[in-house]
Amino acid sequence: MNPSNRNPALESCVRAVWSRTQRKHQVSGLLALCRWGIPLFFLGMLIDRYAYLPGIGRAAILLVILTVSLRQAWKHGWSRLRAFDSTQTAMEIEEQQGGLNSLLTSGIELARTGASHGTSQALCDETLRQAEAAAVGLKPEKIVSLASLRIPARIAMALGAAVLLFATFKGPFLAAGLTRIFAPWVTVAYPTKTRIIIGNADLVIKEGSGAQILVGVSGDVPESAELLLQTGDGTPREMELPIKNGQAEYKIDSASRDFSYRIDAGDARSEWHHVRVISAPRIKDVKVSLEFPSYLDRAKETVEALTLTVPEDTKIHWELELDQAIRDAVLHRDGEEPLQLEVSDGGRRLVIDEKVDASKGYNFAWVEKDHGFGFTSPRYYLQVASDQEPRVEITSPEMNLNAMLGRPLELAVRANDDHGIGTTTITCRVNRRPEKIITLPTPVRAGAGEQKLDWDYRKELPDLQVGDSVSFVVEVADKYPGEKGPHRALTETRRITFLSREEYLAAITKQMERLLANVRTLYRQERAAHELVLSLDPTAESYLPTCQLEVIRQEMVREQLVTTADGVKALLDDLAANQVSDAVENDALTSMQKSLRAIAAEHVARASELLRKQVGAKSLDPQPAIAAVNQAARELGGLVLLRGIDESREVFARETHMFARELSGLRLRLLNATPDQAEALAKGHEDVAEWTDQLL
Repeated sequence: MNPSNRNPALESCVRAVWSRTQRKHQVSGLLALCRWGIPLFFLGMLIDRYAYLPGIGRAAILLVILTVSLRQAWKHGWSRLRAFDSTQTAMEIEEQQGGLNSLLTSGIELARTGASHGTSQALCDETLRQAEAAAVGLKPEKIVSLASLRIPARIAMALGAAVLLFATFKGPFLAAGLTRIFAPWVTVAYPTKTRIIIGNADLVIKEGSGAQILVGVSGDVPESAELLLQTGDGTPREMELPIKNGQAEYKIDSASRDFSYRIDAGDARSEWHHVRVISAPRIKDVKVSLEFPSYLDRAKETVEALTLTVPEDTKIHWELELDQAIRDAVLHRDGEEPLQLEVSDGGRRLVIDEKVDASKGYNFAWVEKDHGFGFTSPRYYLQVASDQEPRVEITSPEMNLNAMLGRPLELAVRANDDHGIGTTTITCRVNRRPEKIITLPTPVRAGAGEQKLDWDYRKELPDLQVGDSVSFVVEVADKYPGEKGPHRALTETRRITFLSREEYLAAITKQMERLLANVRTLYRQERAAHELVLSLDPTAESYLPTCQLEVIRQEMVREQLVTTADGVKALLDDLAANQVSDAVENDALTSMQKSLRAIAAEHVARASELLRKQVGAKSLDPQPAIAAVNQAARELGGLVLLRGIDESREVFARETHMFARELSGLRLRLLNATPDQAEALAKGHEDVAEWTDQLL
């Protein structure tokens, strides 16, 4: 007889008590789950109804419901569920009943293991008999009472009844709530009196194109619906849409960026819907390789621009990288057929090779890969610069020359070309003899300013005589390989006429006379200007306009003085080049050149600046400017006095008249002068005396 058959009543009683205890814990946990889960569900459904939670919000509510409910179920019963253990259950029975003195526990242990070594078998059998007898009198329903479940059960029944009642009157609402809370990834709307139907809710449209959102409203239809538009993370903008014949619409004229929208009408509100705007593919990176024609001797260049100016016959290699994939691309060029382009690198790269010979505008047309929208790129321009003719001018000598035999000649030119000079030649002719063409070994450089040419006419034309006239012209040619050869350009013709010493000196004398005549003219202008500024009245309305006009006249006089000084210097240089500087008053001419420059830079420029400062000055005083103009006229008069007796008479007469005006002015100022003006008056008398002494 095995141990389990020796105490069937004990074993049955213990198992019945354990089973009843487990059922009690299960039911207790389930009631706690209902007691907490149902109210939390109704609370979450209420929040969801009026807050219109998104899927993630509903998932959060579901998580709270499950977490709190399961925790309470665990706390109130499920935490005490365990596997069957007869010894532990017997101990719990003995503790609950009392007075058994561990009889049940001992019986279970002895039935399982039998009598241990050294223990009386009779005593073991007696203990098993007594435990079996005690188990017969035990009732599981008295040991495990279910009275504690009555209140939780009533609460659960009440909540269940509430759910059934709500389902009876608000069945669709409850079904929507159950679906939205327990399946948050499913979008289901709560039933409302007003129903909203959006025909094309989520849109995908092309950038710059229009779209229309059509909203159908049925049931309890209000007069208008409210549209909420949100761009990015910004605050939604509210717009009112009138409802006509159960429909409202919103038109988008030109969409430029993604946005979300929602419709509110009556007690109904739609979910947030999204409009995705597919932007035009844009050029992210551009590399344009330029291979120039060989005659330009230019290395390849790489630029990052689509509007270009290149020489004609340049080979262009485009590499374009786009910011999004495309499925098709076409190049449109002015006056040419569209060119289908090959798309690579997953639709993001375009490569184009072309040789250009004419200016043209161009743009790209491409089809976006994912949705098939067509776009046109901005317009670019390819300017092809045709090879320009070179330009050249002789800078030295500046004019035709009269010279003596053997005079050295410094020939200098200034040349420009868009791509460089290829050859430089000098064509010269003596009188009407045949031309002689000399090609220089080194051509001039384009854009390098004035350049001296390595050419000596004396070596090329050794048999010149007095009376001969040598004319010459400089020609430059570029490197352009045209059908008619390179482009060429000629300078103006320069001429050197060779005179005898007497003829040359006579010509120089005429030039000197013209320069001295210019000096006399400038003296007259400056003395007339002095008479004008001498009559200036600071209180008159015409004072400032007259000062401004006189500034212009002084600047013109200064420029003429510099030009005359340059003419004197050119005359001196020409005398030195012909080695006849000792034949004229070289020192007098040098002194006159320096004096002209000094008068222009010191007195005339100072008079102009003083008159200019009268505009905007706090106090108006023309006296410093008058003194500067007067001094310029005096020094110019001194230069005229050197010319001869006839010119001296004019200067003496004008200066004597001016002395009289200045002395009368000084006497008048002396009569009305204050002690602090004495020094200025004395200085004025000293100036008149000094100039009188110089004049005499």
